[in-house]
Amino acid sequence: AIAARYVFTPAIFDYLAATQPGKDGEIQLTDAIQALIREGGKVIGVRLAEGEVRYDIGHPLSYFQTFIEFALADPEFGEILSDRLREVLDTS
Repeated sequence: AIAARYVFTPAIFDYLAATQPGKDGEIQLTDAIQALIREGGKVIGVRLAEGEVRYDIGHPLSYFQTFIEFALADPEFGEILSDRLREVLDTS
């Protein structure tokens, strides 16, 4: 699993250009990263801290769940969203 925070040198674009489309015809960034590693490129990963939650946004349902959780925690909009969600759920 990977998290969506990356810092790359411009070399990643060469690997992306050489990467064949995978599932659903998409070029996978992870395939380009693996090629970079195989050819001796440097990649640094950072583990989540103990107790830190990993969110999977690779599927629409998990994306929506993650978005809602983060949106509700937002100091500016969380309470407003919470009130609106309650209104919507009460009418459904």
